[in-house]
Amino acid sequence: MQNKRYIKNRFALDSALVGVWEWDYETNSLSWDDNMFKVYDADPNEFDGAYNAWASRVHPADIDTQVKLLQTCIDNNSIFDTEFRIFDSKGNIKYIIAKAKLFYDTDLKRNVMLGTNWDVTNFKQKDIEYQESLKKFEIIFHKAPIGKALVSLQGKWLDVNDSLCKYLGYSKDELLKLSFQEITHPDDLNEDLNNVNDLLEGKIEDYSMEKRYVKKDGKIVWSMLNVSLMRDHDNKPLYFISQISDIDNVKVLNNTLEEKNNKLEEISKDLEFKVEQLEEFSRIVAHNLRGPSSNIINTISFYHSKLIDEKEAFELLGISSEALASTLANLNQILFVRLKDEIPSEEIEFQSIWDKAKKLLFQQIKETKPNISFNFKIAKVEYFLPYIESIFYNLLSNSLKYRKKDIQLEINVETYQEDGWVYLIYQDNGLGIDLEKHSKKLFQFSQTIHSGFKGTGVGMFITKAQVERLGGTITPISELGKGLKYIIKLVRIKL
Repeated sequence: MQNKRYIKNRFALDSALVGVWEWDYETNSLSWDDNMFKVYDADPNEFDGAYNAWASRVHPADIDTQVKLLQTCIDNNSIFDTEFRIFDSKGNIKYIIAKAKLFYDTDLKRNVMLGTNWDVTNFKQKDIEYQESLKKFEIIFHKAPIGKALVSLQGKWLDVNDSLCKYLGYSKDELLKLSFQEITHPDDLNEDLNNVNDLLEGKIEDYSMEKRYVKKDGKIVWSMLNVSLMRDHDNKPLYFISQISDIDNVKVLNNTLEEKNNKLEEISKDLEFKVEQLEEFSRIVAHNLRGPSSNIINTISFYHSKLIDEKEAFELLGISSEALASTLANLNQILFVRLKDEIPSEEIEFQSIWDKAKKLLFQQIKETKPNISFNFKIAKVEYFLPYIESIFYNLLSNSLKYRKKDIQLEINVETYQEDGWVYLIYQDNGLGIDLEKHSKKLFQFSQTIHSGFKGTGVGMFITKAQVERLGGTITPISELGKGLKYIIKLVRIKL
């Protein structure tokens, strides 16, 4: 039975491909587990067990920084938390996320460094693709043969390309000092402003119109103007994206020009969409992998500190590794959905999802010993599995983190049906929030409310985005010191 459990846990670790290493820096003795050799594509028979076996694989541009960080960790007994590049045996570059800290080895009677390495090359490549998407957008904007501009909500030119400057006869510096109202023909201004107001009020998503501009030399030219409105993740207007085409001498070719402009606009919107989705995906990756990775390191720490025995350590590592593998699978599915804009749904069971969230946070629950109650009046619903798992995880994680230290944490979860919707109610008796003061920050990216906690300000930002992406809403009810309640209008029931 013990061997079977070991095989199962080892398989889970191998599936997640998290390498574990130990370095006795006083004797320069380095040991790797099998996953480390896989991550580094190294031959165990050629591994001499010394520090240089690792250092020789690190990218020359990164090695000095990593050596300094290691020394700082040793000198200050701090956490080694970093990212660097390595070369595999074929000379290919890999990106590694490493975490480590010092532990007292009771056998050696001195500190050793214990850590993990995780190959994030695939995710890094996605980030590179995102950067390339940004470059493509820059090329489309600045090298386009037609005029392109970013315009403030008040009408000021924020950025313009060379084609627009040449067309209107202004230098870029001259044009940026003006507004579009100042160079629009008076007879066309009201229609343009009405369209702008409709954009800001959300009545339309974009507009096109033929209008006349007054060039620097006073000449009036006919143009085809296409305008869309860029909004932030809270749907707040940011600026206008304008395309301006010269139709003064080619009105007879108007249909052809409209077709090309529409195609360029679609390309621009598609690039903007993919950039936005990849940005959100990178935030989700950083947030969702933190919990399982920390659980693995803490388990190894407890084992080396003799707080748990080998059997319990392997059981906990198995749970954490399975959670990490599950998280990776969910992230891949989320990325697919984000890029394809298709959200598949399946029948999910609330009890099962809630149990999984508690399993992922088993160490925190074990430490805090909360009193958790639930009443799933609606037991099952059609929903996107990775989203509901993320929502439950973030809610529970926040309760465990922002609890009161002097009383037992109370958590209550329930679901019910009302007016054709499934509602999820989540409530705790934690620190609470002054909503009059912090309501805007609660769901903003990278915004933390309570000081003294290791929060990233990402979890509730992600939760709100996921709820709203599937047509729902999330409403907080709270007072400082009196806990926090979320009313989540989750999904409309299919008839």
